[in-house]
Amino acid sequence: MQQATAAVINAVQSGTASSTGNGTVSVAITPVNPAKAFLIFQTRDISDRTPGFMLRGRINGAGTAVEFVRVTDENNSIDIQWYVAEFSSGVSVQRGEVTQSNATLNVPISAVAATNQAFVTWSKTPAATDSGFSSDDPILGVLTSTSNLQFRANAANNNHTIAWQVVEFTNAADINVQTGSTALMGATSSVDVALGTAVNTARTFVLAGYR
Repeated sequence: MQQATAAVINAVQSGTASSTGNGTVSVAITPVNPAKAFLIFQTRDISDRTPGFMLRGRINGAGTAVEFVRVTDENNSIDIQWYVAEFSSGVSVQRGEVTQSNATLNVPISAVAATNQAFVTWSKTPAATDSGFSSDDPILGVLTSTSNLQFRANAANNNHTIAWQVVEFTNAADINVQTGSTALMGATSSVDVALGTAVNTARTFVLAGYR
C-alpha cells in the first residue's frame, strides 16, 4: 500500500531583481530541494516590444539560485518580484525548458498521480529581434493527461523558449485542481465560467494563460 504524506511547507523566500539587457540574472537563495520547490514571479517594464518585457525564470539545478533569462537586443530595465516556495513533504516538482517548435507542442513528463492533483506554470523568451506582440507570443499550458504537458499558441517559432514547472500535490486530500477554457470575443471585456465543483475562495487561487 502506498503511503500518502500531507503537504507541509518548509519555507517561502522572496526578493527582487532587475534585468537590464541580454543574458541571465542569477540571485542566490537559501538552498532548496528543486524537486520540492517552485518559483513564481511577476515583472514590471516600460517596453512595448516582446524582447523588452518577456523573460523566463527558473530555479537552478543545484537549488542554490533563481535565474531570470532574457533574449533581447534592448537595454531597458525589467523589475522582477519573485517567490520560491519549498515543501518538506507532499509536493513533487518537475521542470524543464522547450523550444516552441509547433503551434501545439506536447512535452512528455513523469506521470503525476492525477491531473486534478497538479498544476502548471510557465514563462518564456522570444527572439531578440521580434518587433511586436503577435500570434506566436501568448501561449496556453495544460496537462492533457497524467504524463503529457501541452502548450498551445497560434503559431510556432523555433526562436522562442518556454520554461515550465509541473507542481504535483502527492496527497489527493490536499488539493483539487479544476481546469477549463473559455473565450473573449469581439468587444467582450469579461466572461463568467461556472466551476464543476464549488470552492472555498479563502483557500483557492487561479492561474490563467491565453492565446
